[in-house]
Amino acid sequence: MPILHRQYQAAAIAAPLAAQGLIALIGRDLLQHCTLIYTGSLGQISLCI
Repeated sequence: MPILHRQYQAAAIAAPLAAQGLIALIGRDLLQHCTLIYTGSLGQISLCI
């Protein structure tokens, strides 16, 4: 399988999310380039860029 090299530019800001039980927020502008796999029975999430 060939290795693809891609570059993405994204803006980032800091915000106090821990009080809401969050680690990070990922915007749709980045998610449109990703594949998200959720395995509910194992409680796992994989994000492939």
